[in-house]
Amino acid sequence: MGAGKTIMASHIIELTQAHCVKLNAICVYYYCSYRQTENQTDAFLQWLVSQLCAHLASIPQELIQCHARNHQPSRAVLNIALSDLLFHIVRVYVIVDAVDECNTKNDLLSLFNIFARRPGFLKLQLAATSRDHSDISRVLGPISVPISMSNPLVSADITNTLEIRKALTQLPKTIDETYERILGDMSEDDKGHVRTALV
Repeated sequence: MGAGKTIMASHIIELTQAHCVKLNAICVYYYCSYRQTENQTDAFLQWLVSQLCAHLASIPQELIQCHARNHQPSRAVLNIALSDLLFHIVRVYVIVDAVDECNTKNDLLSLFNIFARRPGFLKLQLAATSRDHSDISRVLGPISVPISMSNPLVSADITNTLEIRKALTQLPKTIDETYERILGDMSEDDKGHVRTALV
């Protein structure tokens, strides 16, 4: 199941990046991991703000002041900075993979709710992947449209993607390897005809 979610997230990221080029919007993505020991909600928010700062080549005054005092910005300061940054951006698409693996899942879900309901964050469009957990469904249900992985079309797409990736890794690296592969699959009679045609 984990591989399916990650493949789906990867596909969503590719499609969203292509869409963003047309709209002059931004696409960013974040992966939650059960291996991370730090507070992932704070890490996610810091990461999101840093991505937008880098894109705009600008740092909000609140963050500059925290840095000058050698303080880590609080979540409230990061939310203010994020809102300030969003003022200068058309739209930001945020893809968060494996929410169910987040060590501060409830906190992260609360943050997603803030993003969905507060006017300062309306330019954020969020897509999140997760295993089907009732607590996640309960919190995100009112603000989201679920897409089930238990779907034959999704399963077929995942299988197709895996087969394509495998085929791409098996492609010959050079033209000589390509010829060798083609000729290796032919009968001796056919090889003679091909040699005659190529010479």
